[in-house]
Amino acid sequence: MNSDLEAELDALRRESELLDRIHHRAVAHTLLYTSDDDEEDEMSSARSADITKESTGRGRGLSLPPSSADITNITTGTHLTHQVPSCTLQGPLPATIMEDASSGARRPSTEEATPALKPSSRRCSEDTSRLQDMERTVVEYKEKIDNLTKANESLREIVSGLERDLADSNSRNADLQRSLEESHRREREKSVEVELLEADLQRVTQDLATHLSEASSLRNQVEELSPMAQGIHDCEVKERPCCCILLELRSSIPNVPP
Repeated sequence: MNSDLEAELDALRRESELLDRIHHRAVAHTLLYTSDDDEEDEMSSARSADITKESTGRGRGLSLPPSSADITNITTGTHLTHQVPSCTLQGPLPATIMEDASSGARRPSTEEATPALKPSSRRCSEDTSRLQDMERTVVEYKEKIDNLTKANESLREIVSGLERDLADSNSRNADLQRSLEESHRREREKSVEVELLEADLQRVTQDLATHLSEASSLRNQVEELSPMAQGIHDCEVKERPCCCILLELRSSIPNVPP
C-alpha cells in the first residue's frame, strides 16, 4: 500500500513539475510579447519621426501650418500628440517656388506634401492587427497560466494530502513494527522458557525411569522375599497358640520372673 501511495505521489510530483515548467514558459512568452510591444512602440515612434523629417525635408523653406496635428500611434491603441517642427525661411527660396509664387500657383496641401504617411498608415494597421493578435495570445496565455496555476494548486493540495496519508501510514507501520518486534521478543523469551521446561522434562523423565527401575528392583526383591515372609507368617500363626499356653503356664506358676 505504501509503495502504491509513493508511486502516485511521485507521479503527481512529476506532473506538478511539468506544470511549473509550462507556467514559466508561458510567463516567458508573455514577457517576450510585452517586450515586442515595447519594441513596436519604439519602431512606430521612430517611423513617425522619420516621416515627419522626410515631409519637412521636402518642404524645406516653406512655412508649414502650426504644429497642432495629432498623429495616431496605432501600435499602442492610444492617440499621442507629436509636435511637428515648424520650418522658417532659411536663405533664398528655390526658383521653382519663386515661380509658383509669382504665377499664383496653388501651394500643395499637407497630404500632398507628405505622401509617405499613407504607407505608414498601412504599416500601422498591420502592426495594429499583429498587436491585437498578440494581445489575444497574451490573454489566452494568461488564462492558461491561471488554469495551470489552479491545477497546480489542486495538485499541491492532493500531494499534501497524500503526504499526510503517507506520514500516517508510516506512523502506523512504525507502531506495527514495534509491536512485531515486541512479539518477537516475547516469542524468544517463551522459546527460552520452553527450552528450560524441555530440559526439566528430560530430567524428570530420567528420574522417573530411575525410580521405575528401582521400583522394579524392589518388586523383584519383594517377590523373592514373599515366600520367606509367608513362612514367617505361618510360623507366627503356629507359634501364637504356644505363646498363649506359655503365658498361661507362667501365670499359674508363682514366683516366676517375667
